[in-house]
Amino acid sequence: MIRVPNPETLAYLAGIIDGEGSIWISRSRKSNGFQYFLNTSVYNTDRRLVDWLSSLPFPCYTSERGPSRSRIARKPIYIWSVSGREAQKMLAQIIPYSIVKQDHIQLALSINIGLQGQKVSGIEQRIRELVYETLTKLNRGGDLHGEDT
Repeated sequence: MIRVPNPETLAYLAGIIDGEGSIWISRSRKSNGFQYFLNTSVYNTDRRLVDWLSSLPFPCYTSERGPSRSRIARKPIYIWSVSGREAQKMLAQIIPYSIVKQDHIQLALSINIGLQGQKVSGIEQRIRELVYETLTKLNRGGDLHGEDT
């Protein structure tokens, strides 16, 4: 039986993703075009947050980066990430609670995440490219509604 977080947990997760999270699509060149992969992550200097995120019922990857010499605080950075179809499942559950990343999530949910190596039609390839470009623009401070911030 799959455990589904309660609404309060999903709302808190949405707030963390809104404030501390990133939603992006990575792209890599393959012999027959590009491969696109959905990623969601949270970087934080407090390990307790990443430990809590890891306790949620979403398959995830966690890691730690040592302190950077260029960072004033020089604290370790803890990373929690969910990718691919699992990221889509998680994002679908938090979208009702998201405020800041609503557009990001809607874009992430608009593409068909296939199995790795699965061939896709030319139309699906173009849709993925458009979503990739639009999400990249959003992550650089753009706005889907005609206002750049």
